[in-house]
Amino acid sequence: MTMRDATRDGDLVCGGHPVAAAWLDRVRPVCAAALGWIGGVSGAAAQVVQAANAAEPPTGVPVLVLTTNLKVTSGRLTSLDMQNGATLIESSGKTQRFEPGRTLALAATDAGAEPTLGIGAYASPSARGAPDASLMTRALLARTGGVLVTAWGERITGSLRTTDVGKDRVGWSSARLGVFEVPLEGVSSVRIGVAESDKESAVDPNAAAAMLPPPLPAPGADDAVVLRNGDTVRGLVTRVDSSVSIEGEGAGAGERVFEAARVSGVVLANPVKGVSGQTIWLADGSVLNLVAATTEKSPKGPLLRLETRAGGKGTVPLAEVRAWVPAAERVTSLSSMPLSRVTALSGRVFAPRPLTLAHPDDVAMPGIAALGASDIVMLGGVEAAFTLPKGARRFVATVALEDDAGEWGDCEVVLTGAGGEGGTQRVHLSEEQPAAAVSVPLGGGELVLRVEGGRFGTVKDRVRVMRGLVLSGE
Repeated sequence: MTMRDATRDGDLVCGGHPVAAAWLDRVRPVCAAALGWIGGVSGAAAQVVQAANAAEPPTGVPVLVLTTNLKVTSGRLTSLDMQNGATLIESSGKTQRFEPGRTLALAATDAGAEPTLGIGAYASPSARGAPDASLMTRALLARTGGVLVTAWGERITGSLRTTDVGKDRVGWSSARLGVFEVPLEGVSSVRIGVAESDKESAVDPNAAAAMLPPPLPAPGADDAVVLRNGDTVRGLVTRVDSSVSIEGEGAGAGERVFEAARVSGVVLANPVKGVSGQTIWLADGSVLNLVAATTEKSPKGPLLRLETRAGGKGTVPLAEVRAWVPAAERVTSLSSMPLSRVTALSGRVFAPRPLTLAHPDDVAMPGIAALGASDIVMLGGVEAAFTLPKGARRFVATVALEDDAGEWGDCEVVLTGAGGEGGTQRVHLSEEQPAAAVSVPLGGGELVLRVEGGRFGTVKDRVRVMRGLVLSGE
């Protein structure tokens, strides 16, 4: 018998005995109140759950991905694997994998970046989220810390090991990659950094500026030892550990030995090759050439377990990955290429050289340039030409007026990369359309960028070429 069968004309049958309707009239308000209380608690609980869910940060690191078909996709990076590539969760909730064979580059960005504007897209200042304090701290500390640069292009932050180091080797200690050694012939430069006792001051921008070590010279025909007082000694470096030994020539012939504490850095005359293969950029400024990489789960978020060509092994929070390329030899930043000429267009008396500034997504982390690509800033009425490497086939970037351009910003950006039809792209930027993606074929050994004044001349025509990338190979 069902409950419906047991209820007749207002009476409830219990165990075969009818209960008077009058008694039910007294019970019903109590039951209704109880059910209302239960419903209220359930509703409140649901609201608490919804609020908790809303408070939970989205999973993954916001990124933009450039694929071999030159399409840019946005999403949140949830894993990175050397064999299988990057896994993203798109805004729709769809999970998509970007295998190494179909991916050119990945760069961390703000969640509000619009992918249709290209690999250099960024969120407007009003829509940007607060920068991650822990990433900023790591970047500030890295400015005055040690840096090891290998002859194949790796850049690893950390500190010099001064004991238990093999002959003709440089020992290095990294917070993320542990302890390892690199042969002297495999080292391009070593910046020894500030003393451990001074590192807390490095998070103060004023103190950090005062503590910055003297800049290291570019590699030359001889090795160079740069002392903390700025003096440079040239010759042949034979030892870099607790002491730095260099054998001089000519008037400075003979071995000179300096305590490591007196040395700011060492530059070796080893031939330097560009980085190749799978490479990642980290928030502390490291650029790592990967030998192995997989993502693991942890209570504090996903970790990237990796091994580098230099010999470092360890784990890095996935949140600290700022960029990844499956084949670094195919992707080169325009900001790293030589400027061959700068020309003033009609209306300008002289031609200011383009400036190199940090991309908005890198501003919170001083000295860090994801993909090695800083922004190039050009004024209106100026043409600039860049010399391209052999094999360059296409240039991609985002071009945008500066944020303060307002209604006065109005110009034509013209990019010429190859002769013949299709080798030039022209983009009109204005208050209505302040940014756009650009993609031009290359083939003449040179890329020419020109900013032509629009309706109001060149008053506010200050243009950024953002995350400019030169793509090589097939």
